[in-house]
This record gives sequence, structure tokens and C-alpha cells, in this order.
Amino acid sequence: MKAGRDHVVPLSGQALDILTTLRACFPASTYLHPGRYEADIPISDPALNRVVDITVRQINKEVEQGADDFEAFSVHDLRRTASTRLNEAGFPKDLIELCLAHVNKDQVAAAYDHSKRLAARRALMQGWADMVDCWLRGESARDVITSTKTRIAAVAHDDAELGEADL
Repeated sequence: MKAGRDHVVPLSGQALDILTTLRACFPASTYLHPGRYEADIPISDPALNRVVDITVRQINKEVEQGADDFEAFSVHDLRRTASTRLNEAGFPKDLIELCLAHVNKDQVAAAYDHSKRLAARRALMQGWADMVDCWLRGESARDVITSTKTRIAAVAHDDAELGEADL
């Protein structure tokens, strides 16, 4: 992470499936997606954005005549989209910010609050993946949003994440 900070990322089942597939594609590398010429370095940001651009161009070649083109985007746009849609759905802003590894601007609060809220973040990330699946099928994600909020509330006071010193 930036500034050498650790960032634990709870993954959805869908994300784990993608990572398993990538591992199978590049089994000799320690990276999920190695660099183009060397397996001992990760793919670079510009290379990843180039892959996205090529993919968008390929999708647009297959778009039906008269239909809108698939819009180009960067990898960072995916983070912005997730933040926007999760905030629009009414999920807790502080939880979204934790998922994105954004630093608390309130330095006093940041100095005292070191919680990771992993159970709630895990529920939110699974909910996000399920929301995207709904949209890909052309369905409403309303029920997924509701059930995800319920799961987040259910783990809000889960003491399984507390260390012995906290009890």
C-alpha cells in the first residue's frame, strides 16, 4: 500500500474465483499477473490500463449497429464507481472508505481508531459483488442491498474480531 501501510482486503466469492483463474494462468509466477517479459515483477499500471483499453475496443467491435459504444475506463474508475454506487445505496460511508483504504482525515480519530471492521467489510464486499452480478443479468440489486445491510448490522458488534486485550 501507499506509504507502507498494510491493507487487508476481504474478498467476495466472485473475486476469489477470478484470482483462482489468474493463478492457473500464471502458475510459475509469485504474482497473480506477472509483467509481460518477466515473471518476477507484477504487471504495471500502464500495462493493465492498456489491457482494459484493448478489451473495450474488442467489446465495441461486437456492439450491435446503432447501439451505444461501451465507454472506455481506467482501473481507478472502477474504485470510483464502487464508491459512488455503494454510497448511493446508503451503505456506511466510513465502511466504504475503509474498503478503499482511504485515510481518515480527522487525525485525532485516526490516531485512536485502529479497527479494521473485517466482518462488516467482508459483508460489504460480498454484497458489492452480488450487486454487480445482478446488474450484469439486467436485474435490480434492491434485495441484495437490503440483505447486505442486514448482514453488516448483524456483524457490527461481533466480538470475534476483538483481541483478548480488548475484552
